[in-house]
Amino acid sequence: MTLRILHLIASLGTGGAERQVSLLLPLMQRNGTSASLCYHTDGPNSDALIAGDVPLHRLPPRASHDPRLLTDIRYIVAQVKPHIIQTWLPQMDILGGLVAHWMGVPHILSERSSAGMYAKGGWKNRFRVAIGKSARAIIANSDSGLDYWRSQGAQTQLHVVRNALTPPSTEPAPLAQMGLEGRPLLIAAGRLSHEKNVAVLVKAIAGALLKLPEHHGVIFGEGPEREDTLALIEATGLSGRLHLGGHTSNLSGWLRAADVFISASLMEGHPNVVIEAAAAGCPLVLSDIPAHREFAVGDSALFAPAAHPGLLAAAMVQSVEARGQALIRAARAQALTLPLSAQTAAQRYIDIYRSLLTETPHS
Repeated sequence: MTLRILHLIASLGTGGAERQVSLLLPLMQRNGTSASLCYHTDGPNSDALIAGDVPLHRLPPRASHDPRLLTDIRYIVAQVKPHIIQTWLPQMDILGGLVAHWMGVPHILSERSSAGMYAKGGWKNRFRVAIGKSARAIIANSDSGLDYWRSQGAQTQLHVVRNALTPPSTEPAPLAQMGLEGRPLLIAAGRLSHEKNVAVLVKAIAGALLKLPEHHGVIFGEGPEREDTLALIEATGLSGRLHLGGHTSNLSGWLRAADVFISASLMEGHPNVVIEAAAAGCPLVLSDIPAHREFAVGDSALFAPAAHPGLLAAAMVQSVEARGQALIRAARAQALTLPLSAQTAAQRYIDIYRSLLTETPHS
């Protein structure tokens, strides 16, 4: 039997979940599974899905709280007739989960973060928890993600499938385009939003640049805090050396050119960009949070508290000045990425789908 899996995600933008969808669904298609996608808005990850011959179903342009989205999704489900609906990120966890239960289709909820993301509570989070607890399975990308659902009393099947590593680009970083040719670099990347701790990140890189007068810093990413980030960079007085790089399709090229990669995140699931930096052999400086510790085991990174930009800056300076030790840590981190192939992750999802369809549903 050819499995028909309908995936639902709001956007094909620059986030980690969107990237995983663009990596995994084409592989599922090639592995004999019909993996179609229902989504709302296009973005940088659309091209990979089109190239991978993934059937795409774009929802009508509606506001995110428009109740007509439920009937739009129901219409697509009736067309596709999926064996399973898998939802990605909170909006579709709620909308897609409701439609799945409405139409009697087994639902899988994807957990992409951990408890800290939902600390503020609110009716949306409570609604999502209720839907998740009645799903056939929850698949998290980290142990801490599953711990969150255990703390909520989830009795459904719980699985961990780590994020697949984004295949690295072989192109060199376009250093000359930003006037950075020959400059030693400190790199950060991620969505410019609260959970990435952007204010501390800017202060930490600025602090390191004061100690490393030849270095430049580049922060890649887009998000709701873009304008605030620009203002913070200006306030450091280092805007000539600390740059906001926007979205890049060649992050691996920049990482290969960098002396240090820093993540100051307050919370993560299985951190995509940290994994990509490790695979590029770039020394890591990470905020001391469970998700970073879960990946970077065995003395493979330097850690500092997420609330202390001075300590994060000191760790970057240490990585630059003690280069030999930093490269040893980087090699250990690089080895940790070897099992994280997209093919392995895609097959793991397929195995879970098949096991769910052969088991009796929980009540």
